[in-house]
Amino acid sequence: MKYILLILLFFMPLKVNTTSEIKDFRLVHVNAKWNDHNNIKIKTVSGIEIEFTTLEAQSADFKNKINRVPILILYKDGRQVYNWQADLSFKLNITEEDIKSIIKKASK
Repeated sequence: MKYILLILLFFMPLKVNTTSEIKDFRLVHVNAKWNDHNNIKIKTVSGIEIEFTTLEAQSADFKNKINRVPILILYKDGRQVYNWQADLSFKLNITEEDIKSIIKKASK
């Protein structure tokens, strides 16, 4: 009986986000000082703490790439995977589930 269970466990697909997989991700929220009242309220997603920074603290090259603030950038292994930018109201309307969905896709 235990051999049957071992065989079944061997063929069952197990995909769980491990701590090391989560550590591969970074979430960075960038906003201008004048727009800080529109910062997102989410602080962590799937165990990933969101890093908050200002646009003014970034390099000129980075600033030139940003069209709207706030922006939330998802990095995996140091490379940008996805970003969410504000609409014309300078608000970033995003839910934790939206972010989790992209993290799940990027984990594959």
